[in-house]
Amino acid sequence: MPWQYQHLGAIVLTLGLGPFSLFYIWRSPVISRNAKIAYTGFILLLTWFAIDFFNKVWSSAQAMLAGAQLEGL
Repeated sequence: MPWQYQHLGAIVLTLGLGPFSLFYIWRSPVISRNAKIAYTGFILLLTWFAIDFFNKVWSSAQAMLAGAQLEGL
């Protein structure tokens, strides 16, 4: 069985591809249905936290630069 269809492969793909790893997880004949549901929930939660974190960083950067004027442009 190829590595990307096993449990460790699913974890490695999740770290590299994020939510796009769900494609390989759901096509895996090795991973049980309950494990697929658990992986899906975890990956979606992790994705939500990552998006929220980067949104807060972006908002903070925008707030810090709100008073800055770029002269000469």
